[in-house]
Amino acid sequence: MRTTILVVVTFFSSFCLNGQRIIKSAPYYSNNPKKQNEVSVDVMHHNISINPLNICLFQQIGVTYEYRPGKLGFRITPGYIYPNKKEYSNWFIAGPTNAGSLGWYSGWFVVPQVNLYLTRQKESDEGGVLYIAVKFVYKHMHIDTTSVTVWHNDGDGYGSYRKMFDNVNIYGGFLDVGFRYFLGHFFIDLNFGPGVMWLDHHMTIYAEGYGTSPYNMHYLTPPVEELYHQRSGAFNFTLNLGAAF
Repeated sequence: MRTTILVVVTFFSSFCLNGQRIIKSAPYYSNNPKKQNEVSVDVMHHNISINPLNICLFQQIGVTYEYRPGKLGFRITPGYIYPNKKEYSNWFIAGPTNAGSLGWYSGWFVVPQVNLYLTRQKESDEGGVLYIAVKFVYKHMHIDTTSVTVWHNDGDGYGSYRKMFDNVNIYGGFLDVGFRYFLGHFFIDLNFGPGVMWLDHHMTIYAEGYGTSPYNMHYLTPPVEELYHQRSGAFNFTLNLGAAF
């Protein structure tokens, strides 16, 4: 009788211990593929990307880095603005501007951004996520037109040509909606939204000429200081290609 009781107790004790071991192991060795995929995606906290449209068309080049620990992503884009004659670039640098051409200006910019992710990637190899973003923009541009001539808009059309030194500070803020689609470690990121931009010119004008020719210039002695401030609504559109790890 005593032997029988000991055998029964030993059997149930062994069963209970095995059962406890299975329950404890389940969170670590889950057979749920959805759970495994989510964990695999979450380890890619670092995202690096570039904007090919800025590089090819809009006289700006920058590198974007984002640290994404969870639902929030912290993103920053430093970059360089290089001079060219593409007047349409003004819309993508400073929004609508009435002060004149920014085509010959060069400078630098920094764009900090905070993303709030609304969805999670369901597959580890491929999938998309939706987010909203608060984006801030600062750009500094300058020009010394001792060797080139720029135009200044006093109204409709090209009002005057100028030789001047100009410092421009541009500030802006945007509320964006974004979508990022992953193919393995690579992704395409699109975000867009409305905002507002402030444009501040500090100009020292050495010569000025009116009409259609930039060669008939009247030199000013002493040079004239001029400040110009503008605020306007703007629309942000960003397309980035990058990698996550």
